[in-house]
Amino acid sequence: LPMRMIAAEMTREKLTLRLHEELPYQLTVETEKWEDKPDGTTRIDQIVYVMRDGHKGILLGAKGETIKAVGQAARVELMGFLDRPV
Repeated sequence: LPMRMIAAEMTREKLTLRLHEELPYQLTVETEKWEDKPDGTTRIDQIVYVMRDGHKGILLGAKGETIKAVGQAARVELMGFLDRPV
């Protein structure tokens, strides 16, 4: 699989593990941008799609803590997988 798809699936997995049954499994993660920088790091921008507007609040969490935790967990796994800072 292309690295963009692998990164999206890793993030989707972290979302599913974090949100359990709170959010339907009809969420989609898409890697919008992938940039390998000259300093050896990689910047990955992703979009998370949900079915209903009401699901956005669940996804974000109080003060953005849920999406922040998911992003951090996905970043750690991606750094190990890519063997470089993400």
